[in-house]
Amino acid sequence: LVLAVLSGMCVLEMHITIGCSYKKLLVIPAFLIAVTAPFLANFMTFGTLLSIVAIYLVYCLFTMVLSNGEITAENACVSYATTAFIALSFASIVLMRNLEPAGYVLYIMVFVGGWMCDVSAYFSGVLFGKHKLIPKISPKKTVEGAIGGVVGSVVSILVFAFLAANIKKVIPFFPIDVVLEPNYPMLALAGVGIAIVSQFGDLTASAIKRCYNVKDYGWIFPG
Repeated sequence: LVLAVLSGMCVLEMHITIGCSYKKLLVIPAFLIAVTAPFLANFMTFGTLLSIVAIYLVYCLFTMVLSNGEITAENACVSYATTAFIALSFASIVLMRNLEPAGYVLYIMVFVGGWMCDVSAYFSGVLFGKHKLIPKISPKKTVEGAIGGVVGSVVSILVFAFLAANIKKVIPFFPIDVVLEPNYPMLALAGVGIAIVSQFGDLTASAIKRCYNVKDYGWIFPG
C-alpha cells in the first residue's frame, strides 16, 4: 500500500513538473497504472507488467492523435516514459521482496545501498569535490562525490549482508530466521550497480527539471 501511494504521488509530481497536470487523458491513466503496478507485481511476472506498459504506450499515442492538438508528441512521450519508469521501479521492489528464500533481505539491501550512496556522495562532494560531474544538469554534483557514493554503497551492502547472515549469532532471540550465505564479490558488484542506478536516476530527475525550467520538485515532494 505504501509503495502504491508513493508511486502514484511520484507520477502526479512528474506530471505537474512537465506541465501536464490538467491533461486528464494523460494524468488519470498514468496515476492508475502507477498505483496498481505494485499490487499487480504480487500476481504477475515482470514480463507481463512490461506488456501492460507497452499497451499503455499505444494508448498514449492514440490519445495524442485523437486529442486534436491538445496533447503534443512531447506531452505523450514524456508522460509515458516517466510513468513507465516510476511504475516499473516500484513494481520491481515488490518483485524483489517476493523472491525466495531471502527476498526481503535483498529488498532492504537495495534501500540501504541507495541511501548510503546518497549520504556518501554528499559528504564526499563537500569534503573532496573539485571536478564537476555534469554541471549543466546538476551544478553541485562532483566526480569525487560520485566515486564516494559508489564506495559508500558497496561498503554498506557488504556490512549489511554480513550482519544479516550472522544476526542470529549476535541476537539469538531475533524473531526471523535469515537464510543467507553472502557471496561478497557479487554483492560488491551489486553495490556498484545500485550506486550507478541511484545516481543516474538522480541526474535524470535533474535533467527533466532543467528541461522544464523547474528549480525543484516541490508540489508534493520537496526538493
